[in-house]
Amino acid sequence: MKTIYECSRSKAVNWLTVAGLLIIVSAIVYEMWCITQGLNLVLGITVTLILIFAMLSSFFVYPQYVIATDEGVGVHTLLRTKFIPYSDIESIKRIDESFMKSWNTVRLFGIGGIFG
Repeated sequence: MKTIYECSRSKAVNWLTVAGLLIIVSAIVYEMWCITQGLNLVLGITVTLILIFAMLSSFFVYPQYVIATDEGVGVHTLLRTKFIPYSDIESIKRIDESFMKSWNTVRLFGIGGIFG
């Protein structure tokens, strides 16, 4: 049996993403303006390409949905689906909110932050 769980984003994450995109696009526009004012062309193009790559790559790797089948679990992104067979999973532990608050940690995996 195949079950699909959608990875929705909160309004705060959406607003952070819009703000991040505006900052990156503004930086790209500023770099283009600097090139017209005589900035080193190679440096300007390099910085612009890095910013474009950072902006596009984040959209390709954010999780869209999780797939649970009889064989394993998969995480689908725009770029690919990473499938993990159940035989490769050693253990699963649920971490409660007190763990996240007490250690002042940030989430490394999952949906959250800029670009979700």
